[in-house]
Amino acid sequence: MNVSSDIEIQASPEVVWATLADFAGIQKWAKGINQSDGSNIQGGSRKLTTVRGDTFVEKLELLDEEDMTLCYSIVSGPLPVTDYLAKQRVTGSGNKTMVHWVCTCEADGVPEEKVLPIIEAVVNGGLAALKQHCELDTTDLSLKKIKPE
Repeated sequence: MNVSSDIEIQASPEVVWATLADFAGIQKWAKGINQSDGSNIQGGSRKLTTVRGDTFVEKLELLDEEDMTLCYSIVSGPLPVTDYLAKQRVTGSGNKTMVHWVCTCEADGVPEEKVLPIIEAVVNGGLAALKQHCELDTTDLSLKKIKPE
């Protein structure tokens, strides 16, 4: 199965990319992630603990700073899927950024029509949380610049 979505974020590509490229820091912006421990180095992994207590292990398959592209796979977790691979790409200029997120995976032990809404929620919820975080971050930075010393 293939899930793909895009979102426009009112923040610089550099701000958005810095957020995504902090692979081990996902708990700073992703709703539902209570803790994340791991590595920001390609080939490294992160262990996520959700607010419900579920754990995931994800591997950073690609971290391309120049192309602002990140790919990761799920090594283990409670989702009924196999061969999960996600790709996130940041493009844009100025204060307008597009993030494209595509995920491929296979349903494991349950019908695809039961798994598809879960994966769509992961992708779309993740994009919405990223947008909220990065737009608030940009606002905070702008306010700091005009604040009198």
